[in-house]
Amino acid sequence: MTNLNTEMDALLASPASLKSEFISLLVDNLSFMHKGKLSIAVYQWGRDCDQFEASNVFIIRADVKEYLKREQAMYENREGPCCMRIISEQEYKEFEPIRRDHRAEQYNY
Repeated sequence: MTNLNTEMDALLASPASLKSEFISLLVDNLSFMHKGKLSIAVYQWGRDCDQFEASNVFIIRADVKEYLKREQAMYENREGPCCMRIISEQEYKEFEPIRRDHRAEQYNY
């Protein structure tokens, strides 16, 4: 039991470790075979500084580091609020993208 407590203490001491562990659990539970490779589906949403909103899904290799690299790139290139999460294969298949220009709607153009 001491070993488990030590591991939990280490995870809780570092939010980055806890996040990686959580993503690892998602990858393990939501991965599926896509074109012969173990993959995960990722949902991404964002709204830019001009109030254009978009959502997208894409497939990446079922790997925590790959997911974290994509997430970091999203945050580095954002112009407004954004989010990214791992979704199930079923959610991927049923996904319908959002493309909405809130500014155009506001000014009727």
